Amino acid sequence: MITLNHFDFPQALEDIGGWSNRETITAFKNYAKTVFKAYGNQVNIG
Repeated sequence: MITLNHFDFPQALEDIGGWSNRETITAFKNYAKTVFKAYGNQVNIG
């Protein structure tokens, strides 16, 4: 199991408003895509 967000938030994203800023949501989406692509079928997602 992979935890993508565990209560630790990059300060740069917090400084621009955290989750309430659309840029943060886009950054997290891109991060998640990168992680899933990197791990491929090594992790069962469902």
